[in-house]
Order: sequence, then structure tokens, then C-alpha cells
Amino acid sequence: MLIRPLSIDDDAELHALYVAFREGTGPVAEGLLPPEEVMVGQIREPGSGFQREVWAGTEGEGPDVQFVGGATLFLPLTDNLDKAYLGAAVHPDFQRRGYGTQLARHVIERAVELGRTVLLAEGVAAFADRDDNGPRRFAERLGFRAASTEVLRRLDLPVDDLRIREWVEEAAPHHSDYRIETFDRLPDDLLPSMVHVHNQLALDAPTGDIDFEAQQETPEQLRERRERDARAGEVTLESVAIDAEGQVVAATTLHVHADRTEPVHQGATLVLREHRGHRLGLAVKAANLRELQQRFPECATIVTANEEANANMVAINERLGFIGVGLHVAFMHRS
Repeated sequence: MLIRPLSIDDDAELHALYVAFREGTGPVAEGLLPPEEVMVGQIREPGSGFQREVWAGTEGEGPDVQFVGGATLFLPLTDNLDKAYLGAAVHPDFQRRGYGTQLARHVIERAVELGRTVLLAEGVAAFADRDDNGPRRFAERLGFRAASTEVLRRLDLPVDDLRIREWVEEAAPHHSDYRIETFDRLPDDLLPSMVHVHNQLALDAPTGDIDFEAQQETPEQLRERRERDARAGEVTLESVAIDAEGQVVAATTLHVHADRTEPVHQGATLVLREHRGHRLGLAVKAANLRELQQRFPECATIVTANEEANANMVAINERLGFIGVGLHVAFMHRS
């Protein structure tokens, strides 16, 4: 197998890379991988906060060349500068030939060459295979260990609007000093406080054995990401809690893809520590769910993942009706 830089301007190569990741992860991960247009956008436009390398593995020569699989490497540039995010996938037609190991070792070596010492990768597994599954065996052979385990959860839609109304009314008396609003394009004046909320996520959300610094994303970088995803046809619904000073203090996000048959992805939900105890988490999630069902009634499923130790968010999601469907494991390697 030849490993070479993937041509990010080549639609056919990017499609082959997407197919390798989609077909190589199995049904447990349904909805976890973004739709092709979104993944392609993320590769072509990683944003000013990341450096990106993408590699193709091919077999054969000339007209007989075949795309075997690929690997990705994303390096944060503004925070957590010790870390690298790695991915590797091989199309099922070429698996069990050692190609996945070659691709993974290639990006591991590249990450180390670029000075990164904490390498992070991910895999999915069924509940029954928690302690013995393909991704875990593969990661451990390469020197990685399981460092954080999230439960993949699914919510089938629609949820009865009467139930949503009950959640909204239950939460309302606890946050009378806040207002709850939903946007598909956050106003410029709310971007700085929204970014502050996002940047606290790595500090406040449980991350197992992985230590993160606070992110240093800027309002410009957040807008950049949202506009990139919008060009791929994605609608981002963001419900926020705004305090008396006009600052975002709690937020949740739903990513609605251009192909409404794709599962909606539930992004991060966070309430700043000093504003907890007002049922803001339930309030923003109920508001976002209501907006989703009103605007996009054709959407049939929401998927999300929560760290097992995140008791508060797990409790809210279970109350909303999310059911566990598998495990999402973060693997860590220290070089």
C-alpha cells in the first residue's frame, strides 16, 4: 500500500475517504459520523484554529489503482497544544491485511514529528463488547488505552409536544431572571459570551483520564465554523439562556443536516457553574427540541453521546427519552 497526501480538491478521493470511514465503523456508530458534505467541509476548511493533514492509502498503479482507506490528523493551534486528534479507516473490502495499522502508525509518527505528546483517537462498540472489541484491540496494539467512555444515545421523534410543554413549564419558575431564546444564526452581540460558554466545556464536562485546558476559540472562529457548516447545508439550532446583563450563560446545540433523513446530532449542552440550580439545562434542551420539531417535522432521530460520569446530563437526556445504543470510547497515547 502507498500512503500519500490525499488531494482535498479531488471530490472522488474525498468521497472514497468518507465511504471508508462510514463503512468501516459499523451500525453502532450510526449518526455519529457527520454527513459527507459536512465532513468534506471540515477537511477542506478546518478553520484557523486547526492544522489538518489527510492521507490516502492506495493499492495498485495507473488505471488499476484502488483507494484502500485513509487517515486524518487535526492539531489544535490556539490551545491544548500537546494534543493531536487522529483517525484511520479502511474500506471493508481491504480490511484484515494490515492496512489500518500502517495508516494509523503513519499519522502517529506525523503527530510525534509535529511535537504532539497526547494523541487521541476514538472508536465505537456495542454494550456487550465493552471490554473486548475490535477498536479497543486495535488501539491497544498501537499503544493506546481507553481513557474516556461515553454512552451513545438515540431519541426517536416526534416527542409529544404536551411533554415538552410540561418540561418548559416545570423549569420556568426556576429561571425567571433569565430569558430563553433559540437561533439558527446567533446574533453578533451574543457571540463573545457564547464562545465563553463553549470554551468552558472541556473544563466542566467529565473527560475521563484526559486533561484539557480551556479552549481559546474566538467569536470569529465560531462564526467561521458555523458558516462553513451552513455552506454544506447544515442548519444549527442553538437555544441559549441569557442573564439580566444580556450574556449567554447556558446553551445547547442541534445540528440538522441538509438530508433530513440523516440523524440530527445533539451537540454540547453546558450551564456556567455560577448559573446552575435554575433548571437552565432542561429549559434550553426543551426549547431546542420544540424548535426542531416545529421547523423540521421530517426529522426522525436525534443522536448524542454523554460521558458516563456526567450524571446531570445523563439524567436530563434520559428524562427526554434518549435510550442507550452503544459506547463511544476515547483512546489516548502519550508519546
